[in-house]
Amino acid sequence: MERDEKERGSMRDYKVESIEAKYREDIEKLGQYAVIIPLDKEDLGTYIEGFDTMKETQSNEICREIINLLEFEMIMMNNKIDTKGNRFMSVVKECVKKVCRMNGLKFKNHDDIFLLGEGSA
Repeated sequence: MERDEKERGSMRDYKVESIEAKYREDIEKLGQYAVIIPLDKEDLGTYIEGFDTMKETQSNEICREIINLLEFEMIMMNNKIDTKGNRFMSVVKECVKKVCRMNGLKFKNHDDIFLLGEGSA
């Protein structure tokens, strides 16, 4: 028990009740660190024609595919970077484009996307 207290004492206690803080705490317990970037479902869907009329299960699955592909792209750093705009969002946009292609969806090319759900504000 004394050992657990010493180990825990060296880690930061996350007081914030957010999903990101909880994940960050769990990841740190494994001795790992990660960047956690919340992406709003509507912001991911803004590039997909008909996204707002999809069934919730289908739109959730599309978002999961985008996030899985985004994670892979970030790990491999095998992406095109649009130097005119936000580099991270250009990678997100490329992932959405690929998922659209894989699922037979039409990609809408515009730049009205924001982090943290601010696109609908």
